Amino acid sequence: MSEFRFEGGPLDGFTVAHPEVNLVADSLPPITAGRSFLSLPSLDQCERILRGELTKAGVQGPYHVYELFSRGEGAVVFRSSPDGLASAFAERDAPLEEEAQNRRQEFENLADEFTRRVREFQFTSDSVVELLMYYADDQGNPIPEPQRTELSTPLILKGFPSDEATRAGALRMYVKNVIDNIDSLVRGATPLPIPVNDGTGRKVRYLTFELEIRAL
Repeated sequence: MSEFRFEGGPLDGFTVAHPEVNLVADSLPPITAGRSFLSLPSLDQCERILRGELTKAGVQGPYHVYELFSRGEGAVVFRSSPDGLASAFAERDAPLEEEAQNRRQEFENLADEFTRRVREFQFTSDSVVELLMYYADDQGNPIPEPQRTELSTPLILKGFPSDEATRAGALRMYVKNVIDNIDSLVRGATPLPIPVNDGTGRKVRYLTFELEIRAL
């Protein structure tokens, strides 16, 4: 089972199993693509939460910000980043050059197209929606294999009673979830280079996106 490991700052050396990380940490809303943050209370309070002596609702004092550094087979590593949020906001709000502005417009146009396709598609319980994300390396060379991301689980349409009203509600929830992910991953994609979370410091940038809707 993978674990979350925190390095530097007040929680240096703290580890928590993947299923329990949400008990102690809050995931901060995405500010700019490629950067992920968690905020946690003091080490003592985290340990008390894991022992069942405290909940996040009872936490006192400041939270500490950690930024995703790398993902490995055994651990997801976050490093102390007290200034990370400020720099992420600065990256997001920095004026874009014309080429980057054009790429952002392309991403927004793709998001509009993908949203239209999702709204028009007749989904069944076996439908799968995947986003293919194409990248270029830091030298501008296209990376051949895209990253595939499933935008919603088909299970949300399974296990419901057969009455139409209930299934229609489940379908609306499914479609909304897919569109929300399109907005986040495509419409919100940055045209600027983003760090690869493998600890190497290298960067890539988005080239384009494709949407696949298929049956299992």
